[in-house]
Amino acid sequence: MKKILFFMIIALLPLALFTACEKEDDYGLDSYDFGDGQAMQPTTIPAGNAEVTVASRYFEEAVNNEGKNYYKHLGYVPVGESVRLKGGATPTDIKYDGSNYRIAPAQLADGRNVFISIWYLMPGQRKAVVTAPKTAVIYDGLKPADITSYTIPRGTIIAVVNSEPGSDRQQFVAYQVAQPIGKKVSFGLWEKYYIESSYVSTNQNDFDMMETIEKIKKLDKGLWATAIENAIKSYGDSVFVSDAQALLSGEGVDGSGSRPTEDASFSGIITEADVNVRDEPNEKLENVIGKLDKGQVVQIRSQTTDTYTISGQKSRWYYVEGGGIAGWIFGYFIEKEEK
Repeated sequence: MKKILFFMIIALLPLALFTACEKEDDYGLDSYDFGDGQAMQPTTIPAGNAEVTVASRYFEEAVNNEGKNYYKHLGYVPVGESVRLKGGATPTDIKYDGSNYRIAPAQLADGRNVFISIWYLMPGQRKAVVTAPKTAVIYDGLKPADITSYTIPRGTIIAVVNSEPGSDRQQFVAYQVAQPIGKKVSFGLWEKYYIESSYVSTNQNDFDMMETIEKIKKLDKGLWATAIENAIKSYGDSVFVSDAQALLSGEGVDGSGSRPTEDASFSGIITEADVNVRDEPNEKLENVIGKLDKGQVVQIRSQTTDTYTISGQKSRWYYVEGGGIAGWIFGYFIEKEEK
């Protein structure tokens, strides 16, 4: 029996290798219709240095066992790294792993010549950082009614393009933005999304301050005061100076009183009338987004890792969904539903 199985595997091996080669052909040089929904479609790529605003795939041209050309995926160029675009080339549309990519020749920082995905390197696109007080809402058009359910947290790095004439919104792209309930939403150039221009900054000091704050958070807390003082001296005009000060006071890096949370999964019942639902687990903020009535059944998706005391009552905060709303409720007003 073992001998029969061995010869069956040997017989099937050429078929498996042939199938692998066929998959390479799927990632070939054929053009793909990217449609009118794509935000920017340059006909040629200008030469010069470009900073990667969102991690970008890069490829090399290769030949498979059948002598056909295809593009072999090599990895990602990280955010913030510069590449040198060769210029003058017409972008090539390829398909890789079921997704469309537009690539052009470039040289990496280590001198390698590759083909890089130019989604986040296109002309007119700039790196930006979200400066909304807490989160910025996202629109899929220019009308007030075009608001989506997506939000982007303060401090998130995105890429923006020039505003459309007469608009107070910036068109943008982002990659895997975390949402309040824990999921991630990927934004790309296949659909147009917008953010209020007043909620983004392209000031280099704002990027530097956010990067510095992230570094400070990794230091021993005894070093924070000196580090924050130096950061404020260096980037004093940054909108994130208040974030650095809030970090020192223990309120949270975004100045909102953010508190550590963990996943949870159970049902509960609201025990009082007109219970406030908040966009963050903190009663000290003006962040009420709605109310729930007594008897409403809710699903708990997350909870604070610590307990807090409000008016003498001690409990965790819970992120709930129910009654057409989702947000944080103090646990004193929730009774766990028995199954």
